[in-house]
Amino acid sequence: MVHRGTVGKEEKALIPLTMIKPVILRPILLNAEEQADTLDLIKELRKRLRDESAVLVRSGEHQLLVVYVDEDELPGAIRPSGTYTVEGERVQVTLVLRRDNQKIATLPLVEGTKNDVAGLIDKIMKTISAAIAGPTP
Repeated sequence: MVHRGTVGKEEKALIPLTMIKPVILRPILLNAEEQADTLDLIKELRKRLRDESAVLVRSGEHQLLVVYVDEDELPGAIRPSGTYTVEGERVQVTLVLRRDNQKIATLPLVEGTKNDVAGLIDKIMKTISAAIAGPTP
């Protein structure tokens, strides 16, 4: 059944879009043991991305603007996803970047504490930004 005025997943994939800037989709982060986001990292990371609306990524002399889209799907966009473990106060986050359901990068381990979620989100943002910017020459 076709609904007028709506664009489905298949139709979105057929629309040619030139992405001048990398687009980031809603992140997925789960506590590996609990299979739930027990520290609300998804909410905090989404809030940070939304608040900044555009994250400036610095790579050597180049500057790359990354756009956050609060959606689950967009052809060509990048979705950060991963799991974290909590041992006492210590939190370790393992992240990958996916584009069109294909893993494009495994990111370095991010560590922080559960009492400093803002600091942990800062580290996650920096890690994602560095991976998208690519290696410095």
